[in-house]
Amino acid sequence: MNAKNKYRNVGLPINFDNTKIIEPMGTEFIYLTITISWITSLLPYRVFLEFPIVVISFWCIYESSKIGLLTAFFFSILIDVQQSLLMGSSALEYLLIAYFSLFLHRRLLCFGLLSQSLHLLPVFFFSKLIRSLLISWINGYWIGWLLILDTMIIAMIWPILSWVLLRYKHIYEDSDMS
Repeated sequence: MNAKNKYRNVGLPINFDNTKIIEPMGTEFIYLTITISWITSLLPYRVFLEFPIVVISFWCIYESSKIGLLTAFFFSILIDVQQSLLMGSSALEYLLIAYFSLFLHRRLLCFGLLSQSLHLLPVFFFSKLIRSLLISWINGYWIGWLLILDTMIIAMIWPILSWVLLRYKHIYEDSDMS
């Protein structure tokens, strides 16, 4: 009986290796990735607008003790200023996504990246819907169903960006062990 199969992994995900101790990431790296995602959101393409919320949600799930609602609020205010939006409209969306990411982080860690994307799809949709309803109520007219496209963009970005951040996390852990 080899060391890997010595203990039963009841209730653990398939991709979990209990022989490695997973060290938490440094706070500096977490905030650096969020800042870089905010800087990329300054690019004039619609896809890049969703990077900060995906990265904040990722870190709320994978490092829930290091990041919280205050970080989501701060970067949402930066997004409001950047896009010349109603102050606080992105804050509501970012806070809802960060809260539910923190709330579901133990469950989401049991799934792969594609399954995580599907589990977070309703969270992203309803937070964008609430934001759209708020903006529509203030403007006096419906701003459209572009929120479905935004939600699909986030669902497609999630596995890619998460894979990149997880790869760096594993490289960082391996370099610390040697």
